[in-house]
Amino acid sequence: INAEYMGIYLNGTQVASSSTSATATPTGALNVGFPSYAGNTNPFIGMIADVAIYNRVLSGSEITQWNSYPGNPEPRNLGLAALSSNGLARTPPMGWNSWYYYQTGVTETNIKNNADALVSTGLSALGYSYVTLDANLASRVGGVIQLNSTNFPSGGTALGTYIHNDGLKFGFYGAPGTATCSNIAGSGDYGYENVDATTFTSWGVDFYKDDWCGAGTAYSAVMPWTVGTWTQAQLLMPTYLYQFMAQQFRATGRSVVFGESSLPSYVSTPTYSWAPGAGLNMYRNQNDIQPSWTTQAGDGQGIVSNIEGQAGSYVYAAPGQWNDPDILQCGMNGVNTVYYGIGTITDSQCQAQFTMWTIFAAPLMLAAPPSTMSANTLATVGNLDAIAIDQDVFGVEGQRISTTTCGSVHCEIWARPISGAGGKCAIALLNEDTSSHSMTATFSTISGVIPSCGSGPYPITLNVWGNWPTCPSNHPCTLR
Repeated sequence: INAEYMGIYLNGTQVASSSTSATATPTGALNVGFPSYAGNTNPFIGMIADVAIYNRVLSGSEITQWNSYPGNPEPRNLGLAALSSNGLARTPPMGWNSWYYYQTGVTETNIKNNADALVSTGLSALGYSYVTLDANLASRVGGVIQLNSTNFPSGGTALGTYIHNDGLKFGFYGAPGTATCSNIAGSGDYGYENVDATTFTSWGVDFYKDDWCGAGTAYSAVMPWTVGTWTQAQLLMPTYLYQFMAQQFRATGRSVVFGESSLPSYVSTPTYSWAPGAGLNMYRNQNDIQPSWTTQAGDGQGIVSNIEGQAGSYVYAAPGQWNDPDILQCGMNGVNTVYYGIGTITDSQCQAQFTMWTIFAAPLMLAAPPSTMSANTLATVGNLDAIAIDQDVFGVEGQRISTTTCGSVHCEIWARPISGAGGKCAIALLNEDTSSHSMTATFSTISGVIPSCGSGPYPITLNVWGNWPTCPSNHPCTLR
């Protein structure tokens, strides 16, 4: 989804010029949740356009018209051409994130201890390399972001150095508005994008998670035009906001993996075709996830809901650009997450989530401190075969092959093609129910959805969790 800011476009056809008012209603595949688009009198409100239109740079006269529009506080080129790849995150990023366990109570000691734990548990050697401080306990002093001195007395540079000395990478969190989700005034990047990019890279930040919090507030405060119930601020496409910050990071010369989180629903459904051109390496395409299999009281939704929501997302994933269904909840059983309820995830549910995230080619970010993980949890998140599937160089996200009702939920078959001589395919049989159910998978069915998986029969060459039937040594198991 991409916008032409100087006119209204539907399916690539201009239906209103930049100097006239219009009435139009988005329809079909391009309807991403906007209300009826009626009574528009502002020529600068663009409708949704096909992805190809994004590469059109606004003409000089159009930019002049935008910049001279009465009351316009954003005299920037909104017609930036799509960014090329930054060459980073060619496989899904892996690491640990502070948010779900510590939330706004996180401290410098917490971050250092978890960095050390990634090393001592051996997880860093398996690829878990990012340590992300995800709760921007920072404020702006003299125009520059500074970490909360109570929680982080040594400051950002010293924290980055500590993480790097462990052989790991430093992840940080922000937002394109005036404040992050912590609601600390001035903690967002709005109006300070270039300053903040310079500050964060001087700390040694290697990964930046840009949340949507505060963006709507910031822009609605200065751009009060309205269309029905939607403000012009809400209609400004994140392609611009995120791309502008991506450019600031690139200008510093430091390699920074760039991800976004929590886009408003009218943007995140149903497409992320705009995201790579905005300079993003990963993008949250599901709601905040709870440490529970099914949805419980609190913010967010259960693991099953995020799995179900992932169907169809595969078309937006590729090396360097990954769908992110949120953080792994393995090891969070019994943890009071405040916003998301008390963790109820079991070992088998942890294994199921991890399995599906590898089928999704999703970033593998841990929520629980590695030092608190049980042997079973460590064995799950440290399974080399499962990790190899997630990190496969093809970078092809899996697809749902079939779904049937099992109790109040579903039994599903998913598959993804992976690299290897002769072609290989990873297959997952997912039972979302708490009771046992029989499932049948055939290559003829799988190849009907993913032709590259072939029609079989083929031998099962890798049994990731040991759950397939035991195969006699002289007669390999075959999926028919």
